Amino acid sequence: MPISVTRAQPLKLPDAPPGYDKRDQDHTRRLIELAFGQFAAAIQQTSVQVAGTKPVPQAWTPSSPIIGQIVGLGVTQPAYFQLLNPISAKKYVVIYRVAPWGPDGATTLAARWRITSQPLNLDAQGSPVSGNLMRMDETDVTAITSSFRTVNTASTINPISTLPAAIGAVVPIAGPGVGTYNRYLDVDTEIISLDAQPIVLAPGDAFEFENTDVGASRTNGLFVMFDELTGPTLTNVALNEVWRPISSIMGGVFTAAGNLATVQLLNPIISPNLLRVTGIRMLNSIAATARCFMRRTSSPLHMGGTVSVGSVRRLDGRDHAPIYGIVQGCTQPVEGTGNLYPETVSFYADRPGLTSGEGLWTGPVRPFSAPIFLRPGSALEMQAADTSSGLYGDFIWDEVPA
Repeated sequence: MPISVTRAQPLKLPDAPPGYDKRDQDHTRRLIELAFGQFAAAIQQTSVQVAGTKPVPQAWTPSSPIIGQIVGLGVTQPAYFQLLNPISAKKYVVIYRVAPWGPDGATTLAARWRITSQPLNLDAQGSPVSGNLMRMDETDVTAITSSFRTVNTASTINPISTLPAAIGAVVPIAGPGVGTYNRYLDVDTEIISLDAQPIVLAPGDAFEFENTDVGASRTNGLFVMFDELTGPTLTNVALNEVWRPISSIMGGVFTAAGNLATVQLLNPIISPNLLRVTGIRMLNSIAATARCFMRRTSSPLHMGGTVSVGSVRRLDGRDHAPIYGIVQGCTQPVEGTGNLYPETVSFYADRPGLTSGEGLWTGPVRPFSAPIFLRPGSALEMQAADTSSGLYGDFIWDEVPA
């Protein structure tokens, strides 16, 4: 808030010593009053500037977008994909869309991704293969500086071979029929869709993706759409639609089967912010035998058993503000076993699952949906359907002043 400034009052100064004229003393007092008044006005102006503007939803408009794809074949080692913004380019890469290919058959392993300022050195892993990139505007002949490549990596080297290092995961959907069929995921299950908060890679940052599935015919791929922009002003504009992102954070966590596996997005009581949740996607580790359901609560469960704390990351690489939201999970909450809250207090229920292998994404909050707000001390929680199911939760949210 701006600092309130009281009206300057005459200062009570001692009588002038012998030799000083009373008029000189009055003149000195007036100069002091003016100096204090100007100083207070300067403080008030500075406080208004520091207060800044209220965060508002934004839309991102492509400038001269680049599209491309890359295909990886995980024969004996997983295919690892990377879109790198080199430091030498001195640009920002704004990724508007990321869509993975599904494998050519059902998979029991989740693909996962991260945004990192410490990219994996693909050249040290073997012989990377470059994807095909092109500008959508053929009249724009500006050179493309981003690197879009894939290489097969050993799990001992791969930085996201374990789920806790990733900020998101998904089971790519097998194509129709039998054979070498692939397809991109639809808008509800894309990593980043056109209407979501884009990923902004600062110079030196990378988006990295991997499907841990391997096999002689296990073809996977990645489709991207992005801009390469210079300067601090990017292509985001303020809009009034409530479902638009502000400066989104993505976080994901996996918890193994328990009694019952629980995933939680918590806004801690010490947080000065509201969590403005614009995306929720849940994944069952096996075919579910019953429904799992989600609630919002001001009395969150306490994590017990084997506790997992998920990775979180701001999607805009220019934004380094602290993150208060906590994504976490456990195999058994401290409060006890089994379903610890009834379906009647839940706002969403689903039974994700296939005849075998992992279930598909289920999305309580999707693009074009109004956000869910969490006050400090509140949480979103989902418990697994049964004691055989692990649970993966992926959340997208903004943090705005409470």
